[in-house]
Amino acid sequence: MLIIALILMMIAISLALFVVSLSRDLVASSHMLLDKLQARFDAESTAEKIKYIAATGRFAPGEIQNMSAITGFPTQLSLRGTSFKAGNSDVELIDSASRFGLWPPQSEFLKLVMLTNGIAPQDVAIAIDSLLDWTDVDDLKRLNGAEKYYYRSDNSFAYQPRNDRFMQTKEELALIRGFQGKSYDILKDVIIDTHSGRININTAGQKVLGSILEVNDDNAKIIVDVRDKRGFITIPELTAMSGNNLTFSEDYITFFPSRTVYIKIHTTVNDARDSLEMIVNFQYHKSKAFVVEKYTD
Repeated sequence: MLIIALILMMIAISLALFVVSLSRDLVASSHMLLDKLQARFDAESTAEKIKYIAATGRFAPGEIQNMSAITGFPTQLSLRGTSFKAGNSDVELIDSASRFGLWPPQSEFLKLVMLTNGIAPQDVAIAIDSLLDWTDVDDLKRLNGAEKYYYRSDNSFAYQPRNDRFMQTKEELALIRGFQGKSYDILKDVIIDTHSGRININTAGQKVLGSILEVNDDNAKIIVDVRDKRGFITIPELTAMSGNNLTFSEDYITFFPSRTVYIKIHTTVNDARDSLEMIVNFQYHKSKAFVVEKYTD
């Protein structure tokens, strides 16, 4: 009887330990779920606050001036991708005019970026002609380009040229002849999935500035450092710091943001994380304060 009692006691203790362990796991899972929900709520709440701040604020050469009464946000929100903290979220805002727009892709700008970053001229010619063939409406192949025959017959790709100026995402570039490997790695961080326009000298990064101004990395870094320290830069200063006779055209540069902003939010609540990205157009419209052009989470 004593042995049976001891066995029953051991079974009871094991069951009790199992129930305690299960309860702990359920509590931990509940806390994780609550943290995950809180992270999602904080990320979306931060996004809504940023939209309000941008819609009611004032766009300056390199930032948005916060005119709202919302607390926990800087008085100036950088448009150069400099991260700032808002509650549980890390936020980056990037002026779309600091990058090359995709709609439609600007072949001359992409050509400059590749050439100034070490891509061989012949490889650049192949990429640019293939891009033009990809986005035009006909099947006539340019000298260095690629049309339907190249993708479907010569190389057995499971696709053919889009034959439309409006590509869907920048990742589509990697499908085009000449944009694989190093060329795509160079371009992916200087293209944004929105409409094309002039480049804002006061928010563009070093790689973009060096390309459109056709200066080397050292001079581009000097320009970026001076600009970021004061907040803006002027044409005479650009000319003085370029290190050569600058002959850029003002037709493709500007000194002011586009009002289309890429918003990136990463939120952490304990061990739970959540992220979202969006492109929002804050152009004035009679019925809308802004238009969300793209949203991913």
